Amino acid sequence: MRELKPGQKVLDVGCGIGGIEFYMAEHFDVEVVAIYLSINMISIALDRAIGRNCLVEFEVADCTRKTYSDSTFDMIYSCDAILHIQDKPALFRSFFKWLKPGGKVLITDYCKSSGPTSPEFEAYIRQRGYDLHDV
Repeated sequence: MRELKPGQKVLDVGCGIGGIEFYMAEHFDVEVVAIYLSINMISIALDRAIGRNCLVEFEVADCTRKTYSDSTFDMIYSCDAILHIQDKPALFRSFFKWLKPGGKVLITDYCKSSGPTSPEFEAYIRQRGYDLHDV
């Protein structure tokens, strides 16, 4: 994230209530497009945006169905959201189309160690609908 430069454009997939978006916009002077599936979370983010002097756009959207023009973003960021996506290869193909040449993808997410897991953990993963991969 330290490589962000003023005027760059960032897409945040799974933005929640807008914390990191405001931070990026205010500290790095970038434009942020932030998407999330929940209208409730986006409503909170919009309320938090009142009175701030930064370029952050919030939208209720599904990243697996949303489209952007090729080479739109300098960075695509996602925190703890990709684990909900089943077709990760298709999503990553979209990410790389949407990135400008030399653009970056920064993802933090849950994953699991290789090997067997406990039945309780497997039940938790199924119940939550997570799509976790080994690291």
